[in-house]
Amino acid sequence: MSLLATAKEFLAAVTSGDLPDTTVGKSLALSLRTRPIELQYSKATEFSPEIQELALAAAQVALVSHGPSSPELAEYEKDVFYYRYSAPPHPIVSRDEAFKSRWAAQSGGA
Repeated sequence: MSLLATAKEFLAAVTSGDLPDTTVGKSLALSLRTRPIELQYSKATEFSPEIQELALAAAQVALVSHGPSSPELAEYEKDVFYYRYSAPPHPIVSRDEAFKSRWAAQSGGA
């Protein structure tokens, strides 16, 4: 199973009401964050659209696993925040904001 598919499965379980396995989530978030670096080092994949999707998934999994006020989350958010300065901002920015809003509502802001 691909990293993105694993992330989607993890997030679907959590957003349906299952409690997150934070150990699994933290490991998954780290894997999702390091994969884009690997892709960017190769000339064949340095501009892959998968890079943005991986950054978004890493930030979302990190939010659920680390919590919204954790210092670890800030590192993942930087990867998405980078795309805010595109003209126009990359769609992952609005998708990230929407996910954070839904997660805050679902988790009671925790």
